[in-house]
Amino acid sequence: MASAWVRPAFGVILSALVAACSDSGSSGGADSAGPPVPPPESGDPGGSAPDMLPALLDSSTPVAFHGVTVVPMDGPTLMPAYTVVVRDRRIADIGPVQDVTVPDDAVVIEGEGRYLMPGLADMHVHLVRQENFTLLLANGVTTVRNMWGSPLAVLDWRDEIARGELLGPRIYSASRGLDGSPPVWPTTIVVEDAAAARLAVEQEAAMGFDFIKVYNSLNGDAYDAIVERAGQLDIPVVGHVPRAVGVEHVLDRGQATIEHLSQYPVQLEGDAFQAFVNRHAVAGTWACPTMIVRISFVNPTDAARLESRPEMRYVHPADRANWSPVAGAAPMSVQREASRQRGRMIRALKDSGTGILLGTDSWISYVIHGFSIHDELRLLVEDAQFTLYEALRAGTADAARAVGAEDEWGTIAPGLAADLLLLDANPLDDLANLRRRSGVMAGGTWFSEAELRRRLEALAERYGSVEFSGP
Repeated sequence: MASAWVRPAFGVILSALVAACSDSGSSGGADSAGPPVPPPESGDPGGSAPDMLPALLDSSTPVAFHGVTVVPMDGPTLMPAYTVVVRDRRIADIGPVQDVTVPDDAVVIEGEGRYLMPGLADMHVHLVRQENFTLLLANGVTTVRNMWGSPLAVLDWRDEIARGELLGPRIYSASRGLDGSPPVWPTTIVVEDAAAARLAVEQEAAMGFDFIKVYNSLNGDAYDAIVERAGQLDIPVVGHVPRAVGVEHVLDRGQATIEHLSQYPVQLEGDAFQAFVNRHAVAGTWACPTMIVRISFVNPTDAARLESRPEMRYVHPADRANWSPVAGAAPMSVQREASRQRGRMIRALKDSGTGILLGTDSWISYVIHGFSIHDELRLLVEDAQFTLYEALRAGTADAARAVGAEDEWGTIAPGLAADLLLLDANPLDDLANLRRRSGVMAGGTWFSEAELRRRLEALAERYGSVEFSGP
């Protein structure tokens, strides 16, 4: 079974989210949050008429979802005709409608014909600016794992959100990447021996990051020193598999998560492969495949198609400028075949007991915050042959279990954080139903779909007026 990883000494404050939100459209922050527009192929966007639900309720307002079908995500089950009461940013009561008393001061949201599920977690994102919160919350992503501690403002965002001072998803954040020389990224911390590695871990831990990220070019001595010192400080190690170390050694040393299936076997059959997936499960290391990013480094023809997506309107011009096609990239049809091969690996890992996390690598190469979660879910179902429940659980209950927070979020139960999606159709029937939202609740703050759409359009309008000439 996959193990939980959590760092008590430096962990994120998880007890509270968003107290209120403002409408300052020019702030550049999460206040201008908004939802996705349906992609061209989705047809009717669904969602409730604007006058059917309250537009915006801050977290100080008690809310009762009455007569809703609960999708708790602790099993592939449905609980019809339930009432869920939210107070003080948490689920205060839940039960059949006849058994739950709705508080007199609660705003009642009628749930008949609707489905209430936990908010989604994207377990591999890169937060670059507060506007990223907009797209995430708008797509029902209420928890993220930021996988590179730059900009360092992410630590302030994390703590402000936890205190209810800023609207955004719950944030866990990795350190800046620790790597060998020459570094790939300008904010990399270069460590080339054990002493430097230990010092870097101590510095990043002292800054308050939730885990230490390792990268591709670390040598064996530096990697082992990182893992040893991080273990002494009770801070998990996550990230890539250094080429000089190899995936088997990383598993043996107890790295908490491996991203992108890096350095995994190519051969997907035979005794050696089965031995590998069994070893992976015994190690308790979680895999975060980020399938969508692997098919997003595209040639100019496919890039033109991606650039024409309507959700590109909600990407900051500076971020769009960082994306460019790769002249020699294989056509999308070839990349999808490679994705299906990776899917076979993921299915085998899961069948052997390895925990799989839902993650996108958003901000990298046409992978858009929030929107990409739907792409990743689709690939888990189509290429890794996950059931709809398995795919959704990878971004709800399993994500919480991976960080030792199953008593905090990830399912729907009394006492858990009020991070919820209200849908107009059953998500266990069709992933497309995740886009048929009536609204999103993040840390007890409720946004109707109409309000989310209004906020998204305000963001797009502001981006349309931004002039940007280069990085």
